[in-house]
Amino acid sequence: MNKQESQYYAYLKNLGYSPVFNQEKSSFLLKDQKIYLKCCSFPASEELNKLALQHSKKYTIILLDGNLTFKDYAVYAEGEACHSGFLTHIGSKYGSIYYGEFDTEYFQKETFAIVKAIDPAILKCRCGKEDQYIVTKNIHYKATCKCGNFIKNLSTNKPITIHFGKYAGRELESMTSKEEVQYLQWAINSGVFSKKVAQAAIEFLK
Repeated sequence: MNKQESQYYAYLKNLGYSPVFNQEKSSFLLKDQKIYLKCCSFPASEELNKLALQHSKKYTIILLDGNLTFKDYAVYAEGEACHSGFLTHIGSKYGSIYYGEFDTEYFQKETFAIVKAIDPAILKCRCGKEDQYIVTKNIHYKATCKCGNFIKNLSTNKPITIHFGKYAGRELESMTSKEEVQYLQWAINSGVFSKKVAQAAIEFLK
């Protein structure tokens, strides 16, 4: 599995599901719930959305576009495009899918599952409690211990984006053609990238 797939796999497991991974299709199947989840680029292509609509009569289809983060996704069910939604934990009163926007303060179990998939390291407060926190958002997403102490700001896990030049606005991980790879190598060697982008590009090209 690549990074995107492995994080979604961890997320699904953290929610209590037993995902079956298909490497060839970069997808997960939740057999008992009849839900099919497809990893794809952000935004999901128009063609992929059409295919999801066509194949949604047997299984509910969720397009996991982009990296795992705090958001809702395109959902297709019974041959129709639904309002955006997201998977809820096993035992949720909403059933498997909540149709609506993701709210970190209301959906704490789902939020916790995302945080643990993105950063599996234990979040420990100076009071000694481990993984006993709530997640809120002001400017940043942050973890605050239930005792009231701030623990840390949380990553939104959004992909690195090129901010200038002819590839401005492109996500680093989408640059896979020969010409794009050559550009990345040139940019690294020329020192035009920031330290963060350069390091990410080096890791990406390995």
